[in-house]
Amino acid sequence: GDEGAPTIVVEPVSQTVGVGSNATFSVSANGNNLSYQWYQRTSSSASWSAISGATSTSYTVYAYASYNGYQYRCVVRNNNGSVTSSAATLTSISAPTITSNPSNASVVVNNNAVFTVAASGIDISYQWQCRTSSSGSWANISGATNTSYSVTATANNNGYQYRCIVSNLGGSATSGIATLTSISAPTITTQPANQTVSVNYTATFSLVASGYNLSYQWYQRTSSSASWTSISGATSSSYSLTGTSSNSGYQFRCIVTNAAGTATSNTVTLTAVTSPVITKHPEDVVQADGIRATFT
Repeated sequence: GDEGAPTIVVEPVSQTVGVGSNATFSVSANGNNLSYQWYQRTSSSASWSAISGATSTSYTVYAYASYNGYQYRCVVRNNNGSVTSSAATLTSISAPTITSNPSNASVVVNNNAVFTVAASGIDISYQWQCRTSSSGSWANISGATNTSYSVTATANNNGYQYRCIVSNLGGSATSGIATLTSISAPTITTQPANQTVSVNYTATFSLVASGYNLSYQWYQRTSSSASWTSISGATSSSYSLTGTSSNSGYQFRCIVTNAAGTATSNTVTLTAVTSPVITKHPEDVVQADGIRATFT
């Protein structure tokens, strides 16, 4: 029997998909001898146009980036009339784009380093990853799912590297790599040694220290009971001076510094030796055969 014009039972639903995926809009209607025609428009203010061949209860569209915001509806007809569904919108999500990469961080041990990423896109999620060196394997950091990741610098994680994977329905983007430098106080691995030189010759005191971004300052004192004073310009890992009769017995040390602290070298002493002077030369001796001769 003739039951009249069709009625919509289930309206099409808006779809959000990644660019390059398919979105399917469906409609369900009651009535006899129904026919379907889907329409689209490029925005909510544009005109509707029929989609060639889209004549079933559903319509599948390939989501191009340019289709973001397109709208779809279906007109259902029979001999007694027609009914138009509500409009459903396609949201085509492109993969996110990194707009700001995390930066390297140099932090004193027991302080926090913060790595930050910025990205553009829709419905973005974040996952930070870490590796122990540039040749290591990347691993997800549990719970590190925000735009920033904070880590406490330790002696053990010096040189660790960090990056963020930024994702949405359209795909993912990987940030640049940032390296953590954990700054520990310097350590002196080779101490300076006492120096003995002839007067007017050069004595050089040297040390070797390990650590990040080190600076050096040498100090001297005139004796073991005197006060230390800094030596102007003596700011490298070695210090040279000319030995004289007046600075013989002077003591020296170096303080090595970085952002985490200092290390003070052992105290070493300069001995400047005066060259010998001959005050009386040996003289010729005439002596009888078999008698010992002495030269002085």
